[in-house]
Amino acid sequence: MSARQPASALAWPVRQAGPGDADAIQALMVAATIHSIWPTLEAHARDPMLASYARTGLRQRLGDGQHHFWLALDAEGGDPCGVIALQGARKLQYLFVRPRWQRHGIGQTLWQVARAQGLQMQADPDPFTVNASLNAVAAYERLGFMVDGPVRDESGWRWQPMCTRV
Repeated sequence: MSARQPASALAWPVRQAGPGDADAIQALMVAATIHSIWPTLEAHARDPMLASYARTGLRQRLGDGQHHFWLALDAEGGDPCGVIALQGARKLQYLFVRPRWQRHGIGQTLWQVARAQGLQMQADPDPFTVNASLNAVAAYERLGFMVDGPVRDESGWRWQPMCTRV
């Protein structure tokens, strides 16, 4: 175990993110996308996906009151190693973990925080939803999501609608 890796998933510090975190979030999202999602995208869909992570758009979403972001930090509380965002209270918009930190419980920790916050924002039994990249379906199933309809294609990005009950 490295000095920057916690002994358990609960040891990952998580904090709410703000507009000042846009650069770090963008870098994390781009690295995770190129590592994990890139191979599943049609070539013409790659640049538009990365463009959707533009810093100006992220800064806007980080401060618009409609999106809620949290960052997982390395064990020393330093570098962001994961990000999760809800759009409203129940739409999981983003869940990215830096490639070198994947499979260390960071996604689970982030989901626990976002789910709890989503339930505080909206206490009714509406499901949480996510448009999962096809290679992430199994990871979302481990978080309690289930397939909710056929695979969809949006301009070369194929994704699986999924949902979970509270």
